[in-house]
Amino acid sequence: MSLERIKELQQKLDIDDVGQKRYLMYRIFEEVLEEIHEEVPEPENRVKKLQEGNGYPYKLAQDFLTESSTMKKREKLDKMIDYLE
Repeated sequence: MSLERIKELQQKLDIDDVGQKRYLMYRIFEEVLEEIHEEVPEPENRVKKLQEGNGYPYKLAQDFLTESSTMKKREKLDKMIDYLE
């Protein structure tokens, strides 16, 4: 998926349904991980593989996955997308 498609999905996050928003955020997160990696690693290794390079996206990914607040998850996801640009 391209950065343009990720941006399109990101714009759809302004919805009231928290469940739908979290689902969409997770889909975007998966696409961001694929975009960061030149070749797509096995799903269980995607976040771990971020450790091998720059530690910043790895930290953002860990924060995204462990955060319970939807707003803070969105902030981490936005930072990951900004990192791609």
